[in-house]
Amino acid sequence: MQAAGHDHGSGHDRDEQPATAARACELLLDGNRWFAGLADASADGDSRWHLVRLDASDIGAAGDGAPAHEPFAAVLGCSDARVPAELVLGRAAGDLFMVRVAGNVPGAWSVGSIDFAVDKLATIRLLVVIGHTSCQAVGAAVDAYLAPESYLGVAAQLPLRTIVDSLLPAVVCAQAALGAVYGVDVAARRGYRGALVELSVILNSALTANVLRQTFATRLGETLDVVYAVYNLATRVVGVPSATDAGVWEAALVHPPDGEADLVGLGRDLARTPFIAARLEG
Repeated sequence: MQAAGHDHGSGHDRDEQPATAARACELLLDGNRWFAGLADASADGDSRWHLVRLDASDIGAAGDGAPAHEPFAAVLGCSDARVPAELVLGRAAGDLFMVRVAGNVPGAWSVGSIDFAVDKLATIRLLVVIGHTSCQAVGAAVDAYLAPESYLGVAAQLPLRTIVDSLLPAVVCAQAALGAVYGVDVAARRGYRGALVELSVILNSALTANVLRQTFATRLGETLDVVYAVYNLATRVVGVPSATDAGVWEAALVHPPDGEADLVGLGRDLARTPFIAARLEG
């Protein structure tokens, strides 16, 4: 996994308009670190609070006419109410062009919306896919895979079926990775479903980011990049699971896999992480 941003100090200046994709990554990671720290208990046990700045100009309540539309990142995220991207990325109104759909799947409407942003908004520097742990849409796809008969309840609901069908490739990749790492009898492990859901969540975000990279390949460069990450609902960190600690989520925005071999390697590396291994134990 190749991270696409580094910590160069505070990036929570909502007035900065990043000139490069790398700087846009830094701003989002710094914003998430700021957000994740809000709920950390202080030494005396008191919670920390912070008022989020919202200028009248941000919502067009000051000056003449509508506020400028100058977001620096387009984010494809899940519709889950627990993952408001502007908050978890520590950004203010107007910073992000948001597209939300259950399971953050790359359907015609979501990719079309991002295409609009890339084509019409000159300030866009980054295309970001953000999934989240315990995704219920991914869980529905996992259940359809593990118990095909349950798919009958989805098949006739065409909008829901479209989402579930879009998630199944990630589930298949996750299943193959778990089998390769833990053996053919891994499905008998107590926590198999939970591990399959969480691994599928990460691989789905990676696959979706790969779709965006292919879609916008001719436009990518120093001033436009594609990355993905997963928001951990428990730790409030946007990133990927640690390679050494089951309870740690490493803050990162990661480049998507480039080809079949990279995807297979990514799936197996993630399957070996303590985070996934712990879920197999139930």
